[in-house]
Amino acid sequence: MVKRNGNIIASIDIGSSKICAIVAEFDGESGKYRLKGNGKVPSKGLRKGTVVDIIETREAMKSAMSKAQNESETTISHVLIGVGGDHINSLITHPGINLSYRDDPEAALPQVKQEDIDILMEKAQQINLDPGREILRVIPQFFQLDNETEILNPLGLSGNKLSLDAYIIHAATTNLENLRKSVLSTGLNIAGLMLNSLASASAVLTENQKDLGVMLIDIGGGTADVTVYKEGILVFTGSIGYGGAIITRDIAQIAQIAPDLAEDLKIRHAWATKNMAEANGITDIKVKNVSGEADVWFDSRDLSEYVEARIREIFYLVRQLIGQQVHIGSLRAGIVLTGGTAKLKGISELAEELFGIQAIIGYPKAVPGLEECGLGPEYATALGLLQFGKPSAKNLPIGSSKGKIGNIFVKVYKFVKEKLF
Repeated sequence: MVKRNGNIIASIDIGSSKICAIVAEFDGESGKYRLKGNGKVPSKGLRKGTVVDIIETREAMKSAMSKAQNESETTISHVLIGVGGDHINSLITHPGINLSYRDDPEAALPQVKQEDIDILMEKAQQINLDPGREILRVIPQFFQLDNETEILNPLGLSGNKLSLDAYIIHAATTNLENLRKSVLSTGLNIAGLMLNSLASASAVLTENQKDLGVMLIDIGGGTADVTVYKEGILVFTGSIGYGGAIITRDIAQIAQIAPDLAEDLKIRHAWATKNMAEANGITDIKVKNVSGEADVWFDSRDLSEYVEARIREIFYLVRQLIGQQVHIGSLRAGIVLTGGTAKLKGISELAEELFGIQAIIGYPKAVPGLEECGLGPEYATALGLLQFGKPSAKNLPIGSSKGKIGNIFVKVYKFVKEKLF
């Protein structure tokens, strides 16, 4: 995502139903982006966020990036890639160290130095994951100094023991390696990997929402990614292996029509519930069957009934996913829905009914400097990835399980606080 021909940056969201590529230019003086090109094509080589056909995935990526490059009149060699799927998990680790009197042995208590913070950040990565797993991202949450908790930046404070709550996101090595191979086979270089849900959050959510407490549900084609923030801090990430593609598949099979036609009907004519379709006036629909030889008749109420069953199932699985880890009633900013399936009419109202809190549709207009970009929820991840390609973030590690988290904690924490928390 971060090849800078000057200040040109690019991203690819590799989804199960579509692949989105973005090319933008960053103006260092104004701190603003200018969208230069975008490309969106169907994706056939992934299932539930996992590559199942490298050749299909490669060709779709090449097509999407070609569209974006042609529109932007720019040649891209490096991209930042979004990573998703239900193979991604998380845990919280609590490394700690005893502080020592380095510079002033006469002091009453040792003082926290930059070296102490660096050691803690390194220790956070030294966890024993199961075989076949690797760290995708380490995110500092809070420090603790002796009995004082929830310290954001301990540099210069005095105490005896310093510890850290670090949120570790890890993924299946096989899945990541196949994704890397697919990208490299296009001739593009990978500048880094970033979790899809964090990218979407950076594009869609406001700092006020994160402070109040919010759950972002990014419903793509093959997965629904869930991210929760409370008091400005990332507290939960997770994914389920269901998305809008299964709704499209249901419609195609039941109505015996082509999948691309089923997708179009879902967005144009379906509502999130049968009752909503009835309340908004039933529309009769006539289309050709999959062979093109016969007419198929049904109405928007029937179509919405198919959709409703799956949307309810997706939201039920989200509730199961968060379980007891998230108290939904404490999320004062409610739920934000994004991703391509968020375009379904009435989906936010159904979410409010099922979760019991406010729900709205989140558009990627919150990306600084990309106002009036005119791109819908399906571009949330690709646009959010741009945040991690800013020149100010060029020294920060992206998706590396081997590299250091950072030599200067203040820069790392400031970046993570602004873009992830």
